[in-house]
Amino acid sequence: MDREESTKPFDIEPIRRYRHQPLDTSTQQIRLIKLRLNQQNRLQFDVSVFELTSAPPFVALSYTWGPPSPQFNISVNGKSLRIRKNLFRFFQAYARITNEGSPRIPPLECHNWEPRRDAYLWIDQICIDQSSVDERNHQVGLMASIYATSYGTIIWLGYIRGYPDAPLLLGDSTKQDYHYAIRTLDLAQAIESVSEQEYFTRVWVVQEIFLSIRRKVLCSHPTAGPIWMNWDQLCVRAKSYPYDVSWKPATNLLDGYNQKSQMTLSYAIDAFDQSRCQDPRDKVYGLMGLVKKEQRLTIDYAKSLQELLLDLVAAFHRELAQKSKSDYSYFKYKFILEKLGRSWGIMSASLAALLEDVWVKSRYDCYQRFGSKLFRYPHIQAMGFLPKASDQNTNLELEEVMSYTMTAAGYSLYPQPSEWILTDDCWWYQIDGTIYEIYGLVSLDRSRDKNTTSGYYGRRLIRGNKNGKAR
Repeated sequence: MDREESTKPFDIEPIRRYRHQPLDTSTQQIRLIKLRLNQQNRLQFDVSVFELTSAPPFVALSYTWGPPSPQFNISVNGKSLRIRKNLFRFFQAYARITNEGSPRIPPLECHNWEPRRDAYLWIDQICIDQSSVDERNHQVGLMASIYATSYGTIIWLGYIRGYPDAPLLLGDSTKQDYHYAIRTLDLAQAIESVSEQEYFTRVWVVQEIFLSIRRKVLCSHPTAGPIWMNWDQLCVRAKSYPYDVSWKPATNLLDGYNQKSQMTLSYAIDAFDQSRCQDPRDKVYGLMGLVKKEQRLTIDYAKSLQELLLDLVAAFHRELAQKSKSDYSYFKYKFILEKLGRSWGIMSASLAALLEDVWVKSRYDCYQRFGSKLFRYPHIQAMGFLPKASDQNTNLELEEVMSYTMTAAGYSLYPQPSEWILTDDCWWYQIDGTIYEIYGLVSLDRSRDKNTTSGYYGRRLIRGNKNGKAR
């Protein structure tokens, strides 16, 4: 019987539930845990707090959280803490494969390191108080340093369901007894099955892999039990043998496993836009460790998706100012923002209107005023979102409409007839003390498609407001 499948939740005496003691968020404090087994081989952990700069050598875990249920009880500092199934299975495999007698720290040039069972571990599900927004902001901001500082990272893939023997074929060659004549087809199938694991679909694993100094893959085989694989060897084999990976993030991870240079904000979001996460804000925050320091956003889980999108618009403006200008650049940034807005479920006629005005119409205005050679992209000083800003669906006055359409000859501006009305939300931005309110327009004519603006929007200029906010 599959040992993994035979696992069932169990309860220890729920005398008291473990509660995290607050960290000092003004410093770089982190929690580290140690695994120890009691006489009944139950999982028990000790938690200690350290400054990151003076912490003992530790190993970080890269894994997927998995479904919220079922949950399992473990003992942390003598108290009960519930963890999810995938993490519990990792601890079972880790306890079986680690050797308490192995060297504590192998030589720096050794890539075939194996963690010792009583080594310190950093695992977000236990080491971060997930109920505290302030602590999450603080610890997520440190995650790039945590993975870069750790001695190594364990990549937990669990049970390879597509091809269970994949770990036997791809296992660490220094530890496995190989048949030298492995068929290319078998090896390609093994690589494809590994790359199709849910692990590769998650956004958080991207920076965890790229920032780690050493990486070991831990898999579970139904009969052989836990098996180590060398991540670098896996990536080299993935490039050497024919296989087809349809999932773009997995391809980017396997092809860029030795990525060292930092990415631009727009590149990171575009390269891993298909990656999944439970909190949609993690599609941005989960990549900050890979982004150039000057382009990183402040991590704040108290912000709404609309506010985070506006942060990106402003950040993309700053990024664009550092590049040579081209038509492709403007539309590329707009396309990335639109994809993100759709994936978050906040894309609306008014949001589309804002992006059109910021990335297309303002560019047209500047070309008309300065000419292409003297073009300077306007700096957005403040932005905001006002839900249900229009109290009544009254028609826009014609002089308030700044509509456009794009033709083969270029941009064409003209006012729209009165059957176009405001949508029920509003966006605004400020440039040089002038505030612009942006509305999407929806047609009253039933023959028109009410789900699209077709490039039509209204823009109101509001002057005299020095607070950087719309009415």
